[in-house]
Amino acid sequence: MKKGVKMKSEIIKSRENPIIKHFAKLQKDRSYRESSSEYVVEGVKLLQEAIRSNVQICTVFYLESLKNQIDFEFLEKKENVRLLNIDEKMMERISDVKTPQGIVFSCRMPDTLLSSQMPDKNVIVLDGISDPGNLGTIIRTADAFSLNGVILTGDCTDLFSPKTVRSAMGSLFRVHVFRSDSVQLGEKFRISKVPVYSAVLSDEAENITELMLKDSAVVIGSEAHGVSDEMQAISTGFVKIPMSGQTESLNAAVSAAIIMWEMTTRR
Repeated sequence: MKKGVKMKSEIIKSRENPIIKHFAKLQKDRSYRESSSEYVVEGVKLLQEAIRSNVQICTVFYLESLKNQIDFEFLEKKENVRLLNIDEKMMERISDVKTPQGIVFSCRMPDTLLSSQMPDKNVIVLDGISDPGNLGTIIRTADAFSLNGVILTGDCTDLFSPKTVRSAMGSLFRVHVFRSDSVQLGEKFRISKVPVYSAVLSDEAENITELMLKDSAVVIGSEAHGVSDEMQAISTGFVKIPMSGQTESLNAAVSAAIIMWEMTTRR
């Protein structure tokens, strides 16, 4: 914080303050998050990344001991950003982790619905991914390999749950994530003529090392059930990761990372 900057922060002392209750509910309730179009993030580093990524920040809670790590000058210039100073007990109430980092803030949810802006190539499609840690890790990996986007279909876990947000480690601010269904995706890929490959354990599947996955879309299925019949039906081919060991399958996030490397590195 630069000298001479006048902070516009408020001091919250009551655990019964409506904004405290609001944050506690945002942490726990998916339907409440969605109706509020707001999600919660924790940590100084992620606040700095949110600022750099020009994410719409709504409210920032902070401990007095960390105030010098917050760019108040930037946040004060933003309209409708609340800066709230609280004590450690209240920080524990609104934090989702056992040892709070001293900064908890909320962001406005981006539009994740199917739109004309949704990319159709160099994308990973996640079909019913149920583990929030896997979802966040895949989004982080998609950021690392500069994929054009991540598309969620089927009964995927909550994109904005605290565990997903933590696992994404800031990549959620940068990666374009969309929601769709197999019918809409099938039509979009058919019109664009983009090849769609489902990652499956099947004799029909080709090794990823034998395919050129550049400018394609690859579908990763749920941890328990794999790629759904609906998504397999719109696929133009099937891929698998060759393994020399005895394990039958890989974790969804690990599989996605290997496939994204093949999509973006091998030419």
